[in-house]
Amino acid sequence: MVVRKKPAKKVPVRKAPARKVPVKKAPAKKAPAKKAPVKKAPAKKAPAKKAPAKKAPAKNTPAKKAPTARVDSAANVRALGLASQSAVWDIVEARVPLVRTISMRRPDDHFVAQLSYRNLRLVTGDTPRLVRVGSDDALLILDLPPQSFAEEAFLDATGEVDPAPPLAQDAAGPVLNEQRDNEPTSNAQRVPPLPSARMRMAGPTRLVFRLPAELDALDYTIAGVLDACRRSELKRALTARPDIAERPQRRPLLDAFDRDALQALVSGHEFADTRDLLRTTLAASAGDEVARAVSASATQIARAAAEAVAARNAAGAAALVQQQFMRAADTLASQHAALRDASVRALAVAAIAAEASAHLADHLGRVESAVADLLERYPFLEWLITPYRPRRDETAIELPYRLITSPVGPARFVHHARERVHNGRTELWHTRATSAPGDGNRGADRPVDLRAIWSEDYPIAVETLNAILDRISQPLDSREAFFRTPLDPLDRAMLVRTTAGFNEKRANLTDRYLP
Repeated sequence: MVVRKKPAKKVPVRKAPARKVPVKKAPAKKAPAKKAPVKKAPAKKAPAKKAPAKKAPAKNTPAKKAPTARVDSAANVRALGLASQSAVWDIVEARVPLVRTISMRRPDDHFVAQLSYRNLRLVTGDTPRLVRVGSDDALLILDLPPQSFAEEAFLDATGEVDPAPPLAQDAAGPVLNEQRDNEPTSNAQRVPPLPSARMRMAGPTRLVFRLPAELDALDYTIAGVLDACRRSELKRALTARPDIAERPQRRPLLDAFDRDALQALVSGHEFADTRDLLRTTLAASAGDEVARAVSASATQIARAAAEAVAARNAAGAAALVQQQFMRAADTLASQHAALRDASVRALAVAAIAAEASAHLADHLGRVESAVADLLERYPFLEWLITPYRPRRDETAIELPYRLITSPVGPARFVHHARERVHNGRTELWHTRATSAPGDGNRGADRPVDLRAIWSEDYPIAVETLNAILDRISQPLDSREAFFRTPLDPLDRAMLVRTTAGFNEKRANLTDRYLP
């Protein structure tokens, strides 16, 4: 509710755009302009502009400049023939066999979860066990019930305010806020009689655990599974990366995605998981020969790009990479009939991007790349660091509603494997995130860093978000599907951009933004 206090202040400012309704359609075509996202929404909802309750789109105007940069970045990626990560992983998961899900219930402490696993097999007998299969990582996947919900919020009148509040600063770059915050107003929203507040439940939360190498088998019981989970590290999305801003040597272009940032990306477990999954899925879909040809093409692209930089032709490196990408995809499709299928070709191009990224880190010279923004030179890198919907084998915590978060850095979940009884009463089962090493069940929990890595509101165009916000501000009737919550769709999209938008640029559309 507090979040929605700010819009109430700008009633006088909103009236001016309302009188310009006849001339709004011309500016609406100028989406890249700084004010276009704000002006387009009033043109669609002229009657709703007089409502003091919703000035949130205008309040967040500075943050809406970043989607313009994101559109440009997405265009660069599409020019290489790369589908979005979310689309690629949909293709992968349609082809990767899933182990059937097992329902786990323990009535005494109300433990409820759905269990699935990979690279493990069930061995039955007097003592059923899950036994590791092969050399790949063994995974336990726990789907827990919803962990949060969104309640309807109502605007209240503002109270006393600072007569000279400080200037606001957008997380994606310094932007001066021309309007004062929290201007006094008495236009509070009327709260209907009880029961009045609506709510929405979040989706399930998924925790994915990578079993330690020394754990070859575990008991096929609830206690055995929970014990293995608390001893294992989390498997996370590629965008759930630790903060790289604290690296020891800070250079002038700290916010640039340089060679150190690339090596940090490709050396992690998450990148190795991504590359291996693309490689094995492509081999299963098109054959080992195609997978080897893709790897060879990626090596050639990385070597050619690095040689262009070493020859002081950095400006032409991006064009060279795009040309090589297009040529490699077309050549492979002409040589292998399986790649003429659109979905298999999308897998091949994504595999080229992942393989080329790994090889590029090895081929780049330190001097040539130390002060360079590699994302500008090699657009395929951007595909790896753009927010995407987490895969089925990646941790995804929906908390709060419709916002997917993930721990970053050292983190594990600790809990009791068996029921805990105190004075004849059973403790409700729960698990806690902590960065404390060891058991974790002794002493205070240590803080865990989080990133908001995805929201279904993230890929929505700003103009559509503005239209949704207008409907929230001025519902058509009492049955309106949209209603005000502490976090609105624009808030959720901005949280993803500011905490996991490694592909974003600052408000000046020139400097790289580092979440």
